[in-house]
Amino acid sequence: SPSEPPEPSQAAGVVPAPEPSLALLRRSDYRLVRTLLSLQHTRASGALRVDAEGVLTVVYVRDGHPVFVEGGLPADSLGRLLVQRGTISEATLAQVEEQRMLMQGRLRFGDVARRMGVLETEALRAALHDQLREKLARCLHWERSQHVFVPQDHGFLPSTDSIYQVEPVLFAGITRH
Repeated sequence: SPSEPPEPSQAAGVVPAPEPSLALLRRSDYRLVRTLLSLQHTRASGALRVDAEGVLTVVYVRDGHPVFVEGGLPADSLGRLLVQRGTISEATLAQVEEQRMLMQGRLRFGDVARRMGVLETEALRAALHDQLREKLARCLHWERSQHVFVPQDHGFLPSTDSIYQVEPVLFAGITRH
């Protein structure tokens, strides 16, 4: 009978890393990193809910990759990010928020800003990418956090053309930690 082919790591002469110490396993940031990498590995789709000290951040994942993030701190809002970058002014931020209130919040900030003509599609896409990276990085900084993944169908996930790789986001968060 033919023998089983060696595992890829064994074939390359790489020995899997031992499980980390119990102290590391207790750290919420380590558990979150492991969860994100596991979601990527299994190509999961759904919502990763991270609750840290009363702040809820929801990371939507499609086929194992983060595609959108909502919640978090008010300072992490898309409007604040655009003002910090100099893309829009404080006055424009106020105008867009006023329009959102008139629409009873049915549209997201970026959609309203685009409809008003104060934000181009490519600038919105770039800002959403940066916002996702920043919010995920902040999730890694919380001392005490809990997270849970809720699997969902693609149809329930926010639509986006952008797919983000997990590793660069994790690396950015870890290097700031």
